[in-house]
Amino acid sequence: MGTREDERDLATMVAPLGSLDQSVLEAMTLYRRARVKVLELRKQAAQLHTGYWVFHTGTGGLPLGFVPAVAGAHAIVGRHHCVDLRVAEEHHAFSLRQALLRARRMDGQLVLNVMDLESPHGIVLGRDHSVRALDAVGPFAALMGGLTLLFVPEDPKQELPEALPVPELLTVCEREQPRKPERWDLPLPEPARPTLASRSESCSRVSELAGLRRVELGSIIPSAPFAQSHISVDLDAARAEGACAFHLTSHARVLGTLVLTREQLESGVLLGRYDRCWDLGNQPLDTQVSRVHALLILERGALRIFDLGSTNGVQVDDEVVRSATLMRHQRVELSSELTLRVLFTSVPTLPPPPPAPEVVR
Repeated sequence: MGTREDERDLATMVAPLGSLDQSVLEAMTLYRRARVKVLELRKQAAQLHTGYWVFHTGTGGLPLGFVPAVAGAHAIVGRHHCVDLRVAEEHHAFSLRQALLRARRMDGQLVLNVMDLESPHGIVLGRDHSVRALDAVGPFAALMGGLTLLFVPEDPKQELPEALPVPELLTVCEREQPRKPERWDLPLPEPARPTLASRSESCSRVSELAGLRRVELGSIIPSAPFAQSHISVDLDAARAEGACAFHLTSHARVLGTLVLTREQLESGVLLGRYDRCWDLGNQPLDTQVSRVHALLILERGALRIFDLGSTNGVQVDDEVVRSATLMRHQRVELSSELTLRVLFTSVPTLPPPPPAPEVVR
């Protein structure tokens, strides 16, 4: 059976959004109102979940929703009626499924992970710097789909600054490590040297991540013996290198074998009808599969799938899941239209450790 990891967040609040002035002054004003609201919520509730509040000026100071720091939990922000954090339909530049949000503790700090779902413009930080994924500590604002979203941590171990701080931005190059870590296991960077004497530990820090990558054409090995294919794959060699493979069927019609490399899966692969998703070998899908339906990603050596607020859901071995860890031979269904059976998922074979030195007595 698929590992059922979370339910739809019952505490998520969905509210219509209005227009938002995207200037820095509006972001600072929004933060002041949001901070007051968060402090009010702390007084009203005996106990609040740790996580991140998401705000927008069009909500009249109310939060758009909450992303809890719960293992396995995630939230999707977008315009579609099935997502967790929904913006108004009138904001056409905002994608139906704009981004995946996850909050968790890392090294004792509350961190928000934001992964853009291949939207046209990504996540825009100060001075038009666009990124595709990030880890953030502390409050910060970002322009997404033409709207400014504000993210405010709810953490009993952390006091909120009175004014919205200017975030320290660490790029991918500044975060390179001698050994490439797992994507969600990236260590937090060491705090930069302070430039202002008044700066506190609650200042904002945003670390850029690589983000999703489009899968190249020809990712499918067709099942028909004379069908044309742009690739020729030795499946045994692919498995030894840490690749994953899936047997694909659509309405009982066999499409072929999809092979995804370890590098592709560490970045994340989108499943769906849009051209920003993986190539189906020119096999069209009907509308039972959402435009952006699910995400496959390799984390800590495990292959995981996330439902991205799809209309008809994701099933693993006939069980509806929001996210799951996939194992060999499991069957993944995207609605009743497309089925992926996991042929293998593995990690590269590591060389044996060197023998211990002989102790001379």
